[in-house]
Amino acid sequence: MDYETLRFKIADGVAIITLDRKDNPANALNARMAEELFDVGLRCGAPDVRAVIVNATGKMFCGGGDLADLNKIEPMGFLEDRIGRRDQ
Repeated sequence: MDYETLRFKIADGVAIITLDRKDNPANALNARMAEELFDVGLRCGAPDVRAVIVNATGKMFCGGGDLADLNKIEPMGFLEDRIGRRDQ
């Protein structure tokens, strides 16, 4: 999966997640970021990952939810799609 709102790498057993919404210096959580965080969360469950570091670029770590974007989706809709695909 290509990430638009974050950067992700695993090196020497350490996963590093960097919130990086170039369009939003506050790194507000939008639907795309939530989906990408869900995906990297699954990847962090790999047996070779021993630690996870979460950091961010921009003015702040995460300014909360991007309400304008999050109001456009059905609650849990994107997660149900992802969980369903994982269980198959």
